[in-house]
Amino acid sequence: MPDFDAILKRARGEPESTTAPARRRPLALVGVSEVAAMLGCSRQYASKLAHEPPAGFPAPLETLRSGPVWDRRRIEDWQNDR
Repeated sequence: MPDFDAILKRARGEPESTTAPARRRPLALVGVSEVAAMLGCSRQYASKLAHEPPAGFPAPLETLRSGPVWDRRRIEDWQNDR
């Protein structure tokens, strides 16, 4: 089972081990369907991005039983940089 605390910390850009409370930013997770809608592509192509990403495409934060999940901001940043 994934370590959800570690996933959330990575997504927020927080160090995984710290004694001081880190500043939190809102987290927006997206899956294959959301990525496809954001990029205007098919779900199949969005799924392929997780397994064969083009240069600069963010890696999924984690792959759950339902599929890969990304931080929405990282996808938006990648899309805006293209």
